[in-house]
Amino acid sequence: KYQIADEVKDMIDGLEGAPIMVVDFSTHQAMQKIHEFTPKLNIDDRNRVGKAVEHYEPYIDFDEL
Repeated sequence: KYQIADEVKDMIDGLEGAPIMVVDFSTHQAMQKIHEFTPKLNIDDRNRVGKAVEHYEPYIDFDEL
């Protein structure tokens, strides 16, 4: 439905390793959905936070950060 402009594709190609989210919505619709999203992870839920850390930690280059 929405086409990515060539200029945007060039910018994305130049951002090696940067997180890019491509969706089938307009920018406005995507921002509305993000704004309306209810987070499901609470910092006080030690079990779920621990599982999230275990899952994502191998993919994070802390030296690069």
